[in-house]
Amino acid sequence: MTVTSVTVNVSAQPNPTGGLTNLGCVASGAGPFTYAWHGYRDDGDTTGLSFSSLTTEAPTVTLSTTGMVGSNFYVFCVVSSGGTPAGSADTMVTLSTGDTIPRVTVSPSTIHAGITDVTFDGSTSTNAQSDAVQWVVQYGQYVVVTTFEDYLKASPSSWTTVFSDSSPTGLMEQVSASKFAQPGAYRVQMTVTSSSDYSEVEGTYYFQVSP
Repeated sequence: MTVTSVTVNVSAQPNPTGGLTNLGCVASGAGPFTYAWHGYRDDGDTTGLSFSSLTTEAPTVTLSTTGMVGSNFYVFCVVSSGGTPAGSADTMVTLSTGDTIPRVTVSPSTIHAGITDVTFDGSTSTNAQSDAVQWVVQYGQYVVVTTFEDYLKASPSSWTTVFSDSSPTGLMEQVSASKFAQPGAYRVQMTVTSSSDYSEVEGTYYFQVSP
């Protein structure tokens, strides 16, 4: 049986959410389709997501987090036709409990191993104090990335720390090219302090380094 690839779109409302959000998975074409949902926290952990159904077109998901872990979650919908996957899509849903949302921009967009200095900018974080608590940069030596989900599926032991700063000033960190000696998958984790309740919240972002 030949399955024609379909276009899939995933929606989440409200987003950000205080915990519960309504999901939708829309596929192009005539169908009939079946649906399979799964998700991750931004550091790759699969806890903290509770779906009302893993197989319906429009379930709800309840997000929760404890301690110093990420508030960003990624939910994926895989659409199948006749039992064969035909397409998939994902969206990021942010848990706004505590009103602190860490965000990091990585620049430049193209990074060459051992050549390019890298800047991590957390200034667009929501409701965070003016100084970050910590920056950690990790290299995934054995993480092979063909889709974004490959970052999330990598086991925690796949990541090796190549740089850390536990007493940064401000919400921006510049890291020298020597820390990116090998091409491949990297991730940066920024920890910030909430301006409301002084709790610490961590956000994880992924990027590639070219040869």
